[in-house]
Amino acid sequence: MADRHYFIHEDAPALVRDMIDYCKKWGLWRDNCICAGGKLYCHPLPEPGSDRSGGLLAGYDDVWEEDFPDSKRERLFSVPICISGTGRYEFRCFCNQEQLLDMAFEGPLYDLLYLHKYRAALTDLSSEARAEICRLLLEKDSAIRCEIDLIHWDIKEEAMSDARDFMERREGWDPAEFDSYEEYLELAGFEDPFYGADNSLARQQEFASRDEMTETLERSVLLREDTLYQVFLQKKLDDYADDLIITDYGELEERIYRGFTDIFDRYGLRYDFCSSTMLTAYRLGEE
Repeated sequence: MADRHYFIHEDAPALVRDMIDYCKKWGLWRDNCICAGGKLYCHPLPEPGSDRSGGLLAGYDDVWEEDFPDSKRERLFSVPICISGTGRYEFRCFCNQEQLLDMAFEGPLYDLLYLHKYRAALTDLSSEARAEICRLLLEKDSAIRCEIDLIHWDIKEEAMSDARDFMERREGWDPAEFDSYEEYLELAGFEDPFYGADNSLARQQEFASRDEMTETLERSVLLREDTLYQVFLQKKLDDYADDLIITDYGELEERIYRGFTDIFDRYGLRYDFCSSTMLTAYRLGEE
């Protein structure tokens, strides 16, 4: 069994970036802030003209980084506690005093960690996350599967028909007369319906024979089919929710939740809640 990593404060920047990247991948970075290594990393960015010091974290356009002394940390991560029998409240900070990492979160990360529900803005998802959600929708919704199968067949039939018509209309091309198929198109006044006149791929094509041209066109049909198929999938994903994806499928929720906690584990840490919107990190094995 591999030795457990012992977290040191110099690990903080790498841990923070791992957490931010994971949150951004699954659309969970909105309205969060992380305090580690004497710095604060947060979203959203300060308003223009704000007097806050700091700047964008290198490599990110939506993560603000600034120095964060202990006095500010205590205030940010304090929660109101009712004093028994008095009706009064006082603020207390329940974060680990070792100050490994503390995090305050709202929005989609709150939904995931505290409510165990995955909700994320469509525009915030990475391509990998979108593909995973599409896969899940196809598995769970038989109506979508049937509709996609029909569209998939129609696209293929239309594309193959276009390819046959295209070949029949291009009988005048002879490799002996033209240096390239693209030159033939240009001189004949035609535009390749698969690549397009301005596509760099079309301009790079040179064919030694008509068989080679036929094979290339057949490949372009498959490419066109796949492109339109992906467009259709994205449209279906958009139709599911105009501004918000809400998935209540345990498999996906568990995968994303587990991935978040695995990040802490890699650094020899675990987290515990200070409140419903705050967490603090401890070393594995510590209470």
